[in-house]
Amino acid sequence: MRRRADDSVDALMRRSPAVLRVFLDHGLLCPGCPFARLHSLDYAAQAHRLDAAALRLVIEKALASKPRPRRARRARADP
Repeated sequence: MRRRADDSVDALMRRSPAVLRVFLDHGLLCPGCPFARLHSLDYAAQAHRLDAAALRLVIEKALASKPRPRRARRARADP
């Protein structure tokens, strides 16, 4: 999946769960932010004083990665 120039932060996060991890790893609290639908990736990087080009590169990698399968939860034994 490729990132489009006009994608909002919210659109990127909805496209791949790996993108959520990228934002959190970079100290961005975009997941849960009410303005994520309005802000572009470049604006978010600028607002948080991050290198926009580097952040775009990491986001592109996350979008290209295959999602990892979720681990099944173990059933709890009744005491």
